[in-house]
Amino acid sequence: MSPYLTAVLGGLLGMFGWGFADFCAKVAVNAMEELTALVWGHLLATAVLLVAAAFAWNTTAGSGRTGGTSGLAALVGLGVLQGIIYMLLYRGFGQGDVAPLSPVFASFSGVVAVVSILFLGEHTTPLRTAVLILLFAGVLLLGASDGVPLIRGVGRAAGFRPVALAAVLAAAWTLCWSHVVDGHNTLVCAAVMYAAMTSFFVGVAAIKDVPLRVPPHSGLPLAGIALGEAAAYAGISWGYGAGTSVSIVALLSGAFSLPTIALAAAFLRERLGHRALLGAVLVVACSAALAIQ
Repeated sequence: MSPYLTAVLGGLLGMFGWGFADFCAKVAVNAMEELTALVWGHLLATAVLLVAAAFAWNTTAGSGRTGGTSGLAALVGLGVLQGIIYMLLYRGFGQGDVAPLSPVFASFSGVVAVVSILFLGEHTTPLRTAVLILLFAGVLLLGASDGVPLIRGVGRAAGFRPVALAAVLAAAWTLCWSHVVDGHNTLVCAAVMYAAMTSFFVGVAAIKDVPLRVPPHSGLPLAGIALGEAAAYAGISWGYGAGTSVSIVALLSGAFSLPTIALAAAFLRERLGHRALLGAVLVVACSAALAIQ
C-alpha cells in the first residue's frame, strides 16, 4: 500500500474512531461524571491497545519499536501532554458554550496542515491543496451552530483561553507525534503513549477524589469509547508513520465531529443545523476526492 493511501486510510480511521468514541461518551456522561467516563473508557482502550501491541511486537526489533530510551521518554511525555489537552478542553467547555468554542479547537488541524506544507516540506499539488482547504472549512463548520458567529466575538467567549491553549498544544502534539512514530512500530508507540495518558487521568481522578464507581448498564458505552479511541489512535499513528502526508491525516481525523453528529441525529434525535450539514457535505466530498487522487 502506498504511503499516500496509508495516510488517507489512517486519517479516516481516526475520524470514525474518535467520532464513535465521542458519541459513546455523550451517552456515558448521562449516567456518570465526565472524568469517571474518561478514566474507565481510557483504561479499557489501553487494554485494547496493549493487546494489539503484543501481536505487533515481533514485527520490529529492539529500538525500532519505540526509538530506544529517548523515544520511550518522548512517548510518555506526549501521553501526559495529551492528557493535559483533554483537561484544558473539558475546562473550557465547562466554562462556556460548546458552539462557539468547538471550531476554535478544531482549528488545530489546519495549523498542522499549514506548518507541514509550508515549513516541513510536505509535498502537495494545487488540486490537493484546494481540497485540503475545503476540508478544513468543513471541519470548522461541523462544530459550528447556526446563529453563532464563527469568528467575531469568539475571543471574548467564556472558556476561550483554555480551549485556544488546548488547540495550540494539540497542534504541537500532532506535529511531534508524526515525527516520533515515523519509522517505528506505530501500534507499540500508540499503546505506550496511551498508557501514559491514562495514568495521568487516573492520577487526576485520585487527586480530585472523583468516584470511579460505574453505574449499572454503563458497560456498553464505555466499551464503545474504548474501541473508538483505540481505533483512532492506532489509525492516526499508522497514517503518520507513513511520513509523507501529515496534513491529510490531521485534517481527516480532525473531522471526527462528522460521525458523532450523524450518530447523535440517528439515535439521540439531535437536530443537524445548516452549517453542520454543509460541513458534513464538504468533509464527505473532500474525503472522497483525497481517496481517489
